[in-house]
Amino acid sequence: MLDWRATHKERREKLPGDELVPDSRGSSTHAITIQAKALEIWPWLVQMGCDRAGFYSYDRLDNAGRPSSECIVPELQRITVGDILPSRPGSPNGFEILRMEPPRMLLLGAYLQIPGFSNLSWNGPRPRGYIRSTWLFLLRENPNETRLVVRARAIVRPWWLGIIVNSVMSPAHVVMQRKQLLNLRRRVETKL
Repeated sequence: MLDWRATHKERREKLPGDELVPDSRGSSTHAITIQAKALEIWPWLVQMGCDRAGFYSYDRLDNAGRPSSECIVPELQRITVGDILPSRPGSPNGFEILRMEPPRMLLLGAYLQIPGFSNLSWNGPRPRGYIRSTWLFLLRENPNETRLVVRARAIVRPWWLGIIVNSVMSPAHVVMQRKQLLNLRRRVETKL
């Protein structure tokens, strides 16, 4: 269930960013094939975020009920390493862009202090309570299609809090990630 539509090879291989959360207690790999070039998918990825184009999933849950964009938004196409893609409307907290190789790879990270769920600098010191996660979007282009592989990895400290967080977040992530990939494919393929 945590590895929706990913092949055995995709689930087992090392991917960029895995080394950033080597002690991960929660990991998932999802994948989908999109009938488009990587360059046609990339703009949809870089405009993600609340108060941006949304996350293309269940908007009521991850975009405060605002519909995710159905088109490419030119003013949201400039991102750089270190930028934050907001995870909640009106919040400065979200996913930090850790690495990117347009149009092949976008690696996001979230490092949140607990309690409060406020962002910490990715390379900052580790407090007693935290969630540290990566979210990779990897585009592998074939002649007539592109495989989008998405991997999420996380560690929660203290360990007992990880049990609680993973029991809630893992099932939610699976459902939301699946919806995001299906909606991305629909948007990309209908705009070609």
